[in-house]
Amino acid sequence: MKVHRRPIVWEGLALAALVAAQVLLFGRLVGTDTDYDEGVYLTSLDALEHGQRLGEDVFAPQPPGWYLLLRLISLAGADSVRGFHIGMVVVAIATCLAAYLLARTLAGPVAGLAAAALLTVAPPFPLFAHRVLADIPPLGASLLAFWLAWEARARRSAGVAAAAGATLAAALALKPTAALALPAFLLLLLWERSGRGRAAVAALAGAATVAAAFLIAYRDVLDELWQSVVVYHREARDTPAVIDKTHELVTFLNWRTPFAWLVVAGLVASLALLRRRRIDAVWALWLWAALSTGFLVYYRPLHYNHLLVLPVVLAVPAGIAVGAVAARARLRNLAVAALALLLVAGYVQQQRRVVLDDVPEEAELVQAAELLRRETGPDDLVVSDHSIVPYLADRRVPGELVDTARLRFQTGSLTPRSVLETIDRKRVSAVVVGRSFAEEPELLRALERRYSTVSATGDLRIFVRR
Repeated sequence: MKVHRRPIVWEGLALAALVAAQVLLFGRLVGTDTDYDEGVYLTSLDALEHGQRLGEDVFAPQPPGWYLLLRLISLAGADSVRGFHIGMVVVAIATCLAAYLLARTLAGPVAGLAAAALLTVAPPFPLFAHRVLADIPPLGASLLAFWLAWEARARRSAGVAAAAGATLAAALALKPTAALALPAFLLLLLWERSGRGRAAVAALAGAATVAAAFLIAYRDVLDELWQSVVVYHREARDTPAVIDKTHELVTFLNWRTPFAWLVVAGLVASLALLRRRRIDAVWALWLWAALSTGFLVYYRPLHYNHLLVLPVVLAVPAGIAVGAVAARARLRNLAVAALALLLVAGYVQQQRRVVLDDVPEEAELVQAAELLRRETGPDDLVVSDHSIVPYLADRRVPGELVDTARLRFQTGSLTPRSVLETIDRKRVSAVVVGRSFAEEPELLRALERRYSTVSATGDLRIFVRR
């Protein structure tokens, strides 16, 4: 029997080239400046690795799965901002590969490559691919769960269905918004009438196994985790807006980018495929996109990183549809070449865009970290309202105060009194003030009574215990 290896070799080379392009694009910003939440997560991880416990000691705005992922990246050798940025780039590339697997299974190799490539150039995905944020990993896990669900249906395999359920449960353990993927997951898993019951039971068993593992591991702090992961974000709904939600959502598709036009083309192509009764499953993914968009309309206060769900939920179904249509076109080679040119244009455009964000960490934060390291000992506890400063200084932070964002004061999760109580109880050696603490006069007066002040750069002040 003659085996046609040429298409397989072509696909392998194209996929390797795509991964190399992702490394060059996503890795461009590795080691650059951090945002506030990155500092929170890195400082939290540092506290966990020095014996403090999630929920009991360390304030956890995300579920335990996210902190477990950070510990795995740390075990792989990451011990700096740059190291964790590299780890997150790997996660972002894995997310694109999950999109490839799903799309290829549904509609063939051209669709698989198109979906992964479209996600690669989907703004603002390249700008956030390196950041230590809990937004991309659950999306990648959801895509992997979709692929396993479809494979379980195709193979009529209870084992694969169980793996699919376990993967979706892991996505929920990374961030609760992964629940938006559940309807699409069920549609892909239960597409055919035969075997539905067996697949559903197996998927439920897989999900229950993962859920039970987390519940047992954190059984003593479940109430604390519920308060910080769920109640805290629910109470944040009444706080002032951070960005203009209407403007960001209405203008999300930038018509100067190939991505926007390919999303529209993908929607039209999906309608054409539906009419011809081909690849109906792509509409399960459009449902995921619709639910995610509706959630962003509902959710408040919206932050820029929340928008990261949109490039994923739009790029994958659109890439599948345009790739499938191109592969089935009469002038197949010409159609595929035209699609590739559009994706290359989008890649060049995003390479030029990421250059604008290629900036080092703020000098005053680096200098504050150096000053903090000089004024305190390796075993001293410190507190900062600039979360990255203790991490850069290699100093520990009491777990209750790893996150001192303004939002915590606005929701009542923190008060000046509770901050002072923790500082006194833990005998904190130094306090860095420059953001939320500077807006609390009562807290500032108390710090001035308790500490001496060491001059710092810019608007930062460092209070050191007398």
